Amino acid sequence: SKWQAVGCFLLKALHPDVQVEYPSPEGFSKYYSSGVGTRWQLKLGPLQQCIRNIADKERMEFLAIPT
Repeated sequence: SKWQAVGCFLLKALHPDVQVEYPSPEGFSKYYSSGVGTRWQLKLGPLQQCIRNIADKERMEFLAIPT
């Protein structure tokens, strides 16, 4: 799904050691899908800053040394 693609992008942006494999299907069955559903939009703002903010939060939550 498209949301999974967004999640994969964020994971890869935050963790450069992750490798993403991109499948290239030759086609889909005519029964696979039809039409277009409701569109959703997620505004992330400036993407580089968004990634930096998520990374900072992740570091503080998971890598902070308790005092």
